[in-house]
Amino acid sequence: MGWQRYDTTGGTFRLSDTGMNESDNSIVFPMGAGIAYRDRSGLVLDLRGTFRTNTDYGLVLESGTSASYVPMHSWEASAAAGYEF
Repeated sequence: MGWQRYDTTGGTFRLSDTGMNESDNSIVFPMGAGIAYRDRSGLVLDLRGTFRTNTDYGLVLESGTSASYVPMHSWEASAAAGYEF
């Protein structure tokens, strides 16, 4: 569990004009999985993925609504290959 803070910079944003707040705080619940493989010759392969579900988001309004915000969930995937000697 974690805390995430979003801040917009470079301008003044009014929710009524842009549909976007200047800042937002939310709670994040990260979940991840990964697998690594290493063989005797030294080859190393690594795959990882992370999903962060976000609660209490309030940064960007959904198009055409005045009370519903866009979910701020995020995900990440990575792959790596290497050689150990």
